[in-house]
Amino acid sequence: MSSRPGRDRTHRPRTDPVAALEPDATGTWDVTTETGSTYTFRIAPDGRQTVTRTPAGDAEPLRRDHDELVVHARAGPRATGGLDRTILLGDRMTLVLEPLADGAEFTVRLTSAVTAIVRRAR
Repeated sequence: MSSRPGRDRTHRPRTDPVAALEPDATGTWDVTTETGSTYTFRIAPDGRQTVTRTPAGDAEPLRRDHDELVVHARAGPRATGGLDRTILLGDRMTLVLEPLADGAEFTVRLTSAVTAIVRRAR
């Protein structure tokens, strides 16, 4: 039990679900894909961003799951009929990440379709 009146252990901060993760978004965002995996983006006001993938129980594990990775670029192919930095519900994400293999310049990940986009409470 919580020591604060009116609160219990199931209390969660308010979150704001949205239909898109816009290019100029800042803050912390959870993007869930149809595999059930969650990608947590932390986006600074200057545009720098990182992402941490938390796989669902039955999702295929990927290299450096649970690690915070630098995002060099992100795109949603449906947003404008081509590549766009906006991530939309129902769209796949293309993520260009820091290199995850020796000798690589970068790593590209293509996710399954996005099923939820939620901004975490501040």
